[in-house]
Amino acid sequence: MRHLKPISSVFGFDRGTPIDRVYTADFLNKNFKHIKGVVCEIAESTYTRQWGGGK
Repeated sequence: MRHLKPISSVFGFDRGTPIDRVYTADFLNKNFKHIKGVVCEIAESTYTRQWGGGK
């Protein structure tokens, strides 16, 4: 396989949910009560908006 271009330019979203997002969401669902303080997200605030705010 000699690809000169990436298979996907949208991080796999064109083929469903990228697998790392599944594991990240599972971890955050199980542990969000233990996560406190200031957060830093790169590019967008998806996880902060979904699991932040002292749910």
